[in-house]
Amino acid sequence: MVDWIPPPNGSFKFNADGPAKGSPGHAGIGRVLRDHNGKVLYIAFANVGIEEAVTAKILAIAKACSLCMSRPTFLGKNIVFVIDSKVVVSWVVNGSGIGSLKHVHTIYDIPNHLRSFGQASMVYYCSRASNSFADMLAKQGSEGDGEGERGGGG
Repeated sequence: MVDWIPPPNGSFKFNADGPAKGSPGHAGIGRVLRDHNGKVLYIAFANVGIEEAVTAKILAIAKACSLCMSRPTFLGKNIVFVIDSKVVVSWVVNGSGIGSLKHVHTIYDIPNHLRSFGQASMVYYCSRASNSFADMLAKQGSEGDGEGERGGGG
């Protein structure tokens, strides 16, 4: 098992995931927000219907950004958003090779949202093993028909 890796001192880290059971299949999203000490500030999961896994992962990052934008605590702060998909990270960071995905506008919105946070805020790739908590929440979301959350996120 790979341990969670903290963000730089004074920063926050948002792990997100979005698996699907099938291609497409029942999909869910999970998100975990922690401070640099590892204190969990917010957890959430949701069912997003029948989707491709890559689409669910995009929605997971977008929801994480939206939560942080809605909380004044995070504006101007450095937030590391991580997901276990090199493809999604490449699309967000480079904005190319996306094609005609269902949520292409969402991918283009994420870098704009990041500008609301600190200069070091970015979307990064992480291994599936280090994203296990978000993955567990996302699977819980894919198995249900609703959503759940805990914590105010700051």
